[in-house]
Amino acid sequence: MNDKLDVQQIVQFIAWNRVPYALLVVAIGWLLLQLSVRFIDELSERFTERRLLLKKVKAFWRFFVYLAIAVIVGSAVLEVQNEALFAVLGTIGLAVGFAFKDEPLVKRL
Repeated sequence: MNDKLDVQQIVQFIAWNRVPYALLVVAIGWLLLQLSVRFIDELSERFTERRLLLKKVKAFWRFFVYLAIAVIVGSAVLEVQNEALFAVLGTIGLAVGFAFKDEPLVKRL
């Protein structure tokens, strides 16, 4: 009985009228990611001396696109208060900052 109640509580936080928008965002994000990764791969084949740098850029770009899609879809579909969303995004930003603090690519920027 509690499992059914828990599912009902979770379903209450979903804005079902925004699900098609979320699916459209996921589809456009996936297409953007595929095209940009293919472009970066072609650049790395063309400029072999910068291949390792372009591979790092590609990894960072993929992470950024996945994160952006998750944030857009999460904020569109889930009815969450803005304060909670900003707190989660701040925590994620802090974690990413600590993860990349020793990365040579980020130090050059």
